[in-house]
Amino acid sequence: MKGRGSICSSSPRYIGTGSVAILRERNGDWVNLGTYRVMVHDEKSAGIFVAPGHHGRIIMDSYWKAGEPCPIAISAGHHPVFLFAGSFSLAPRVSEYNYVGSVLHERIPVVAGRLTGLPLPVFSEIVLEGFLYPNELKSEGKFGEWPGYYVSDARPEPVIQVKAVYYRNDPIILGAWPGRPPHDSTYRHSIIKSANLWELLERARIGGITGVYRPEAGAGNLLTLVSLKQAYDGHARQVAVVASQLLQPSHPTRYVIVVDDDIDVINLEDVMWAVCTRSDPIRSITLIDHTRANVLDPMVRSRFDENAGHTSSCAVIDACRPFPLRDRFPKVAESSAEFKKQIREKWAGILNL
Repeated sequence: MKGRGSICSSSPRYIGTGSVAILRERNGDWVNLGTYRVMVHDEKSAGIFVAPGHHGRIIMDSYWKAGEPCPIAISAGHHPVFLFAGSFSLAPRVSEYNYVGSVLHERIPVVAGRLTGLPLPVFSEIVLEGFLYPNELKSEGKFGEWPGYYVSDARPEPVIQVKAVYYRNDPIILGAWPGRPPHDSTYRHSIIKSANLWELLERARIGGITGVYRPEAGAGNLLTLVSLKQAYDGHARQVAVVASQLLQPSHPTRYVIVVDDDIDVINLEDVMWAVCTRSDPIRSITLIDHTRANVLDPMVRSRFDENAGHTSSCAVIDACRPFPLRDRFPKVAESSAEFKKQIREKWAGILNL
């Protein structure tokens, strides 16, 4: 069983970076797929890191608390949509298989694993099947993670005792190594988490949302930008606070900036112009302490104080025009969209537009 190392040449060998771990809830039917790193230990075992709060870790813990081994399968070569599904923050008890099928507009054929009974994707290039036993840990790491740092030094993590391997000859393994943004890993997270958060805001019945973006600068997690058509006083602050908590606990954010609907949240220059000209720091910034932080966050407090837990803080910035002044706020000094269009059309040939 071979796998390539991560970005650093001195790192261990990983077979799972674009993989999905397949688990089923104990005494239930919910099948969960999650993307977690999987390191090769030897021919019959592999290490897996699953951060606290992820559905996969919750399922694993439920078996171990009962003193039972947790059945697991690792698909390491498959359609890239599986990687997106494994990275998506779906609601509990919603299977990522359903997400993959809906995106591809087709049923996903599976076969039951001979040892675990877990549904394995038929067209996967290679699948590992085995068990995670309670209290069996082995050194795993180091590994460059999604914030862009080697935040994971070698430390004891759960061990997969591999009992069976299903594979195609010369299997093609899907790799997705994290690194300093912008990076293919943060690009994926940015798209997924932006769409995910927008959906959750709408489900929370907060109206007026016109754009949501979690840019690569925050690795798709730590910075959240929302544009809003304000409908009432306090609307912007409400959106900011709710957005700061909706993707807890596995994908918390550190900064939330809410802007008016004339600001393009994908354009960071546009966003920062709004921050600099429509916010008053002492009134517009709210700090929320003791918020959930991902264990892989380089600023998680447990990194500096083991008694602090996986916590940090969050800042929400209201960069909207003050609602009571919305009609009296100075007008933006720019040409109209129609005039800009006319100029582009008139001079397109000369300006190479």
